[in-house]
Amino acid sequence: MTASCSDFASDVQQAMYDAKLLREDDVPDDNVERQTGLVLDVLKRLVEIKDLAAALAELVQAAPAGEATLAAAAAVVKSIETIVPRWLVSDEYGHCFVGSKETRTRWAVDLETGKMVYAQSFGETKWSDLHRDEVEDLREDVMDVNEVRLSPEDFGAVLRDVPPTWAHDEPVEAVPA
Repeated sequence: MTASCSDFASDVQQAMYDAKLLREDDVPDDNVERQTGLVLDVLKRLVEIKDLAAALAELVQAAPAGEATLAAAAAVVKSIETIVPRWLVSDEYGHCFVGSKETRTRWAVDLETGKMVYAQSFGETKWSDLHRDEVEDLREDVMDVNEVRLSPEDFGAVLRDVPPTWAHDEPVEAVPA
């Protein structure tokens, strides 16, 4: 009996859940293309980690310390920076827009580009995309005033390898962070 591609993909996805590389909440049930993309993103991260481990092993073996070893160490440190989760996400963040009371917001910042890519506020019954000027106001509060990226847990935010499930395929006009 042979396994189908969908069985294999499901097994890979389940292994990622079990290893806590991917959260079930981050994977939409109804979008196979997005599911596949998220799994591929995690696999790319694992390859980066494997490459980093290989670089560290070479560095350790390249004994006598000197300028070349320090340069290699600096390159490895630079590699580590690229393995950090790509997304800074909040599913619930209170923000006071100019001239209004506190508003429930949710947002996602792409740490690779430094831009707030997804941003929404909750109205009376549903979430709606923010307008560009509102995104800029929120971005300034999140990234500049409160510096959420330095201690996300203090603000109810998390670092993730994948965007949140509520983020749609078309991001808001990205505002630099």
